Amino acid sequence: MWYRISQLLEANFTENQVQEAISDCRAFVKQIMSIFKGKEVEPVSVYPIIQRTEIKSRLLNLGLEKVVSLLNEAEKHIVQNNFKESLKSSRTAFEKTIDWQIKKRGLEQTNNYRNNLERLRSKGFLDSETTEMLQSYYRCLSNIAVHEKGEIKPGIYEAQMGYGITLVMLDYFANKLP
Repeated sequence: MWYRISQLLEANFTENQVQEAISDCRAFVKQIMSIFKGKEVEPVSVYPIIQRTEIKSRLLNLGLEKVVSLLNEAEKHIVQNNFKESLKSSRTAFEKTIDWQIKKRGLEQTNNYRNNLERLRSKGFLDSETTEMLQSYYRCLSNIAVHEKGEIKPGIYEAQMGYGITLVMLDYFANKLP
C-alpha cells in the first residue's frame, strides 16, 4: 500500500485494504519485537498523544489511578481488535469517575448511573443539557458493550469514538468539576 501511495500516487483504498494493512503492520511490529525480545512500553495510540497524556495526567493528579488504568485497557483492546472490551473499559472508567464525583460531593450513591448523574444535576453540579448528554452516552455504551443491544456490532470506529468521547467527558469532570 505504501508503494502504491508513494510511487503510483494512488489514494483510494477500500476499508478492507486499510484494515488488512493495519493488521499486517501490527504483525510485523510484533515479529520484530519477538526477534529482539522487545516489549511494548506503551500501546499504539488511538488518540492524539499530547491531549491523551494531558488528560491522563490530570486524572492521575486527582488520584484516579484506576480510571487511567481502565483508559489504558481500552486503548490496548482497540489495538488488539477487542472492540467490545474496549467499550466496556471506557464505560467502567466513566462509571468510576461518576462514583468519584458523587463521593467527592458528599452525595449518596443511587441505584444506577443515570440517577447518579441526575443527583449531580439536582444538586447544581451539572446543568440539564450536560446531564442529558452524559446519560445518553452512558446508555449508548451500556447498550452496545454490555447488553449487546443496538443495530451494530462494535468495530474499530465505534471503539475509537467511545474511547475519544470518554476521554473528553472525563476531562470535563476533571476540569469543570474538580
